[in-house]
Order: sequence, then C-alpha cells, then structure tokens
Amino acid sequence: MVDRSRQQIAVLTGDLIDSSRFEDTTLDRAFARLSTAVDEMSRWFEPGWISSLQRFRGDGWQLAMNRAAYALRVALMIRAALKAGDEVIGVRRQPGHLHLDTRIFIGIGQGPAAEQNPLHAVMGEAFQTSGRGLDQLSTACRMDGKALPLTAIQQDMISALLRLCDVAVRDWTPRRAILMQQVLRPDPPRQKTIARCVGVTPQTINRHIRGAHGPALLAACRAFVSVITENQRNAAA
Repeated sequence: MVDRSRQQIAVLTGDLIDSSRFEDTTLDRAFARLSTAVDEMSRWFEPGWISSLQRFRGDGWQLAMNRAAYALRVALMIRAALKAGDEVIGVRRQPGHLHLDTRIFIGIGQGPAAEQNPLHAVMGEAFQTSGRGLDQLSTACRMDGKALPLTAIQQDMISALLRLCDVAVRDWTPRRAILMQQVLRPDPPRQKTIARCVGVTPQTINRHIRGAHGPALLAACRAFVSVITENQRNAAA
C-alpha cells in the first residue's frame, strides 16, 4: 500500500507583484479569482489531487498537488487567471500601468498528500524548497522551480524551461489569457468549439493562441511532465 502521508508532491508558493500599489479590495477580488481557478482545476483529476489555494501575509499564497508533473500547467493557469481578470477586478489597462501578476516558485520533493490542511502547518522538503525558492527569486524572474532529486544538468534545464515560460506569458492580453485557460486544460476543447462560444472565427482563435505562444507553452508542459515523471520513477526505485 502506498503511504500517502509521504510521497513526491509539488508545492507552488507565490506572491502578487507590487501588491502595495493596489487597494485591499482589489487584492481580495484577485485572490477570489485565483481560488475559483484552483477549484476548477480540482476537477481535472481525482478528488484531492490539488489543495485549495491558501493566502498568507496579505499578498502571498500557496498550494500543494499530488500530481507533481502538472505543476507547470497549474502555474500557467494561475497566471492566466490573474491576467484574464485584470479588467474584471477593476484594474484599468493604461499604457505603462502595472497589471496584476504573481511570482511563482515550484518546489518538488517529498511531502504529505495535498489534501492535508492547513498548509501552513505542514512540513517537508517540497514546502521548504518552494518557500525558500520564492524568497531567493530575483526581481527579473517571476517563475522558477526546483525538483529533488534531479541532477544539476536536469535542474538547469527545468529552470531554463520555467524562465522561458515566464517570458512567454508576461505580455498576455486578457483575451489571450482567457483563451489559454481553455487551451491549457488536460482535455481542451477544439478551437472550433471555442470560436463558436465566443462568436469569432476559428482563424481568430488560432491567431490569438499563437500570439500567446500557446504551442510552445504546451510543448514546455509536455517536456516538464516527461522530466518530472522520470524523476519520480528514479526516486521510487
């Protein structure tokens, strides 16, 4: 029998960027949107595969997930939820205006099952790796991660992959972020279906997805799954 109290998990720790520039009500609505996004992702797989998003220190948050290989996909969905909601949660989009976004550090390692709450009372290398990683994240980078026990070369590749994904999502418009929330699902709808729902042509949908670097980000998600899955096999051997 698998000991679900200790297994390889992913922990995502983050904080909203320049949160002091936003009113408390705006931050509250942003976190409500993030919680809704995580609740929707909880239906991707078996019950309890991902914890609820837990807020701390005002602008910080954390979640844990049993399917560590999907950590990059979840991180991208979280950033999409914020960027898609800019206009909805009252942030005026003006030239040079700072849009809501979040830093994220992914820590993968041993830890308790994701459904164990509250997270602030949980210990384990995945939690320590994620929390310390966020504290050490440079100002030029908004997304990075570390998986144990990867080799130094594998870790460098994962870090480079996450940093490239960070660059790809920074300029998402709300429309592109909304579309990527559909595309990043494990069972995404067809582009024709999306086009019919929003009242545009499939060509328009395709153009926006490519403009959001959708194909490259999906390839990155697949590569991340392959590396982390192999890492889990080696850790269990």
